[in-house]
Amino acid sequence: IRYYKAKDDYCLEVNDIASASGITIAVDYDGDGAYETTLGSTDYNLGGYNDLLDNWPYTFIETAPVGLYTFSKLRRGNKITASFGWPSRPDAVTVACILQSNRIWSRFKTPLGQAGASPIGMMNLEIPELDPDVADLLIQYRKLS
Repeated sequence: IRYYKAKDDYCLEVNDIASASGITIAVDYDGDGAYETTLGSTDYNLGGYNDLLDNWPYTFIETAPVGLYTFSKLRRGNKITASFGWPSRPDAVTVACILQSNRIWSRFKTPLGQAGASPIGMMNLEIPELDPDVADLLIQYRKLS
């Protein structure tokens, strides 16, 4: 269960929702904490509309175009019960985890960032926190608010 305040009457931005089944949307229009109105499955549409087909979660909810309901603009005015998260782990995330884990494991071979000797002496390396390839793999999953 999560609570939201709508920015407008007809669209509600939500955390990632993994599945269209089992969703309950209850709305509190007067701010008394009692959610008087529960929307039926025909009263709203989940968006991005085709994202689940591409293994992406739903990220917003819209009221049905011919529906009778709006979302509440009150704090904690919309109560959403759903399966939050992603439908499944994206392959790019799995690859990024393996790459970063290998990078961290390899650090045991180079204590204090020393990579070894060269003709001009010891070379010190500065290791960034996140592998640049990992950052490239994960950039599409980053949410900017």
